Amino acid sequence: VSTQSTGFAAWCANKYLNGGPGGVAGAFVHEKHFHDSSIKRMSGWWGIKTVEKWAMEPNNLPLRNDAIAYAVSFPSVMSVLPLMASLDIMCSAGMDKLTQKQTLLTGYLEFLLHSNIDKSSFEILTPSNPRDRGCQLSIRFNSNLDDIFKELRRRGVVCDVRRSELIRVAPAPVYNSFMDVYNFVMILKHAMT
Repeated sequence: VSTQSTGFAAWCANKYLNGGPGGVAGAFVHEKHFHDSSIKRMSGWWGIKTVEKWAMEPNNLPLRNDAIAYAVSFPSVMSVLPLMASLDIMCSAGMDKLTQKQTLLTGYLEFLLHSNIDKSSFEILTPSNPRDRGCQLSIRFNSNLDDIFKELRRRGVVCDVRRSELIRVAPAPVYNSFMDVYNFVMILKHAMT
C-alpha cells in the first residue's frame, strides 16, 4: 500500500481472519502524513512518544510521528489470540495459495448461482471481475429473505443478511471447500422453493 498513492486505509479482521464482532481492526497511514499537523487526530496515551509518556508530564507531551500515533486504544487480549492463530494458519498455507483458492471458490460460487438459481430472482452486486473483489459476494434478492434466511440458518449455513433483500456470502479459502460452496447453493435453491 505504501508504494501506491493511498493515504489512509482501514480494515477489520471479522471475516477473513475469524475475528468476529468486536474483533481487531487495523489502519494504514502513509508516511507522508506523519508530520502533517493540519490533519486532526485523536491523541491519547498511544499517540505520545514512548519515552516521554512514562514521564507523566501534564502538558505538551510530544506526539509520535508514525502510524501508531493514530491508535487511541489497545486491543483486547481475547480479540488478539484468535487473530494470531488465524495469521499462523494463513502464513503456513501461504497467501499465494489462499488467494488462488479464494478466486476459484468465489468464481465457483458465482457460476453455481447463475447455473442453479432463477436469474430473475437475484442480482450479484459484487463486481464480477475477480481482481475487483475478495471472496465475498453480495447478493440482492427480489423477494423478502426472512423465510429463506431462517431455512439457511436451520440447515447450518452462516451468512450475513443486510436489509431484507441482501445476503453477503463469503467462502473463506482457509476452511471452506468447493463442496461447501456447492452445498450452500443447493440449500439456497431448496430454501427458495
